[in-house]
Amino acid sequence: MKNKTLSIDCKYIPMLVILLGTMLGTTHNFIATSFGFEFPYNSFVYSSVDLFADYFKVLLSFPGSEPTNLSSSKLLWGYFYDNPYGGLKSLQNGGLTHFHHPPLNEIIFLLSRQLIVHIEPAYLYIFFIALWLAPLIYFIKDYLNDNYLFIVTLCAFLLSYPFIFSITRGNIGSGIVGATLIIAILLSIDRSHPLLAAVLIGIAINVKPNAIIFLGIFFFTYSIKSFLKYSILGLFTAALIFYIFLYPSTYIYPDYNIETFFASLQNYYKIYIIDDSGLAYGSSALGAIKLIYKIAHVQVSKWAGLFIVFFSITALIVSALLNKLKHLSDKAGLFILCVSYIISSGVFADYHLLVLFSFILLYTRNINYGKELNFIDMIILTSTIATLIPKNYFFYNNSEISYQVILNPLILIFSILLIIYHSLKSGFSFKRN
Repeated sequence: MKNKTLSIDCKYIPMLVILLGTMLGTTHNFIATSFGFEFPYNSFVYSSVDLFADYFKVLLSFPGSEPTNLSSSKLLWGYFYDNPYGGLKSLQNGGLTHFHHPPLNEIIFLLSRQLIVHIEPAYLYIFFIALWLAPLIYFIKDYLNDNYLFIVTLCAFLLSYPFIFSITRGNIGSGIVGATLIIAILLSIDRSHPLLAAVLIGIAINVKPNAIIFLGIFFFTYSIKSFLKYSILGLFTAALIFYIFLYPSTYIYPDYNIETFFASLQNYYKIYIIDDSGLAYGSSALGAIKLIYKIAHVQVSKWAGLFIVFFSITALIVSALLNKLKHLSDKAGLFILCVSYIISSGVFADYHLLVLFSFILLYTRNINYGKELNFIDMIILTSTIATLIPKNYFFYNNSEISYQVILNPLILIFSILLIIYHSLKSGFSFKRN
């Protein structure tokens, strides 16, 4: 009698590990709840008091008619009557405002504020989620070109830590940025539809301005001339979208204009970057340094942010040179670009980690087509999976600040150092031979 062995196709392993990571996080939360532990031990995302807050809390902060159809939700009524986002008075006092969103985001909130009086809040939220999720799902299905693999991959995406975080937090902007960048990155690696990729990056910039770094994808995948051409197109698209949505936003809500937008960014910078309000559930290197300094009871150096930017720029320059010398693959260069985007941001909420799923899709398709993975490919894939699973098990001083704030940036920084070291070593070996 032959021994039966369990055989799993390698192409499914990345998704299965992501699903297992989410299951472990959920199991940990279930056990913590069973033993009477409260937040943050009973959830690997935000507290239930902030459920869908990034959408409903912001839109309900705008002036307008009383949304009587909130009667079934105590949570939403709480957002309506006790809202931290203010208008001009809060702006002048240095507080949180609803002016810090770029016009594309702002128009979504302003239209939602008008519509929530007439439409059930859940339907409204689902509609805006579908606007970015449906095109992404369609793209993933076409990109993988394997129905069964598509279903497994989609399940892993929908149950990944950043997606669950994005949906439960109600951050529509993170979905728009994630979807546009995932598609743009994969199109660029395939050297397909560069005009569309440039437009998508322009859209992403209008939601998260530091996504401007992704114009660099054309440097790694095209010639210098094409890089300049598509980067200019991306910048033009970003500027065009900004002004197209600025004027209707100002028309609907005159208090919102280019002056209040930039003034509110200064308040945001003080609250979330200078102070520690944006520390929990983030993956920026500055956040990791802040937490390490907190543990050590030491004041954060004013040079910390500059050091991180210098490190990211150096990594990008070295990777760009290695790429042009054919010692670093395009996908490795794009991974370093993506990591630089994450770690160099002053604040980087974990729902923006969605962009990393582009590398899961890339390697899943490669494995499906029988392509072998080399050492650098394994580094990229392993570090991506490790970042996409929840690791909120241990917390600083019983606060909501998990040690994942340190772990994620360390994983990503270590991965790009390994990639650059291995590429430099391979380059020198090639020269000697």
